[in-house]
Amino acid sequence: MRNSFWVKMLGAASLFLLCITSWVGAEEPAGLINEARLVAQYNYSIHILAMLVVGFGFLMVFVRRYGKRVR
Repeated sequence: MRNSFWVKMLGAASLFLLCITSWVGAEEPAGLINEARLVAQYNYSIHILAMLVVGFGFLMVFVRRYGKRVR
């Protein structure tokens, strides 16, 4: 019987915390979220571009050194 009481209290407390966190998170302005997403996408694309440039540079170095020479 006593264990059931604590389970109910834990459930009520977790439900309360869930409601509070969703309420606090809902107050952010939509423009701030969109701006953050835009910056994240820009950083993502810049990192991919850098990986492509570095990878192409390594490819050109090793193709020139170890590639077949056609005469």
